[in-house]
Amino acid sequence: MHVKTYSYTLSELDIDPERVLALMGFEAGMALEPFPEMVQEALRTLQPMQGIKGGYRIVSGVAIKDAEVCLGQTVFHTGRRVAQFLKNCTTMAVFACTAGPVPGLTMQKYNRQGKSIEAYVVDVLGSVIAETAMDRIHQQWREDANAKGTTATNRYSPGYCNWSVADQFNLFELLPPGFCGITLNGSALMHPVKSVSGIMGMGEKARFQNYTCDACNSKNCMYRGRH
Repeated sequence: MHVKTYSYTLSELDIDPERVLALMGFEAGMALEPFPEMVQEALRTLQPMQGIKGGYRIVSGVAIKDAEVCLGQTVFHTGRRVAQFLKNCTTMAVFACTAGPVPGLTMQKYNRQGKSIEAYVVDVLGSVIAETAMDRIHQQWREDANAKGTTATNRYSPGYCNWSVADQFNLFELLPPGFCGITLNGSALMHPVKSVSGIMGMGEKARFQNYTCDACNSKNCMYRGRH
């Protein structure tokens, strides 16, 4: 089982506050007060946090069908879009990454205190932390692909481009138990809540796509509109 794991501190991720504000819906430099300061305060509050972890497992036996991605005996019903994006992959990995429990616990504390706006800011920041950590891991995957003379694809997650979230169960079956401290509930939702998972590939004829937002039905993706 070829598994790689990584861990990060919040300072190592060097979170850009503008990325948090963009996910809130503000254009660059146009955020309304008091949100810029609230983002900075949330970053200071979470600075000592631990538990930012992620990684992937390379899975053998890749086969791409019309609307399915098969990794060994496991079939992912990704839909045609994702299958098309991954069709030239000869190597694939399943991944998961989490910001850890601290953002969720901090949100709960603020909500108990009636600080709904502060809770919202931490909610968005937690999403950015998880995605930024996974960006780092994905970049390493891309560098590994380049070193092998191949190209890495984007990463794709259940819930995007009409890929059913229920496939999370299949995905986590391919990862070691309790991978990076992430578990699934009966609705296939991850805990800690600020976690991401999915698949990514590489191959000599594989391609990295600019984010094609018209191909995806997610309205809350931080990559929407970024090309």
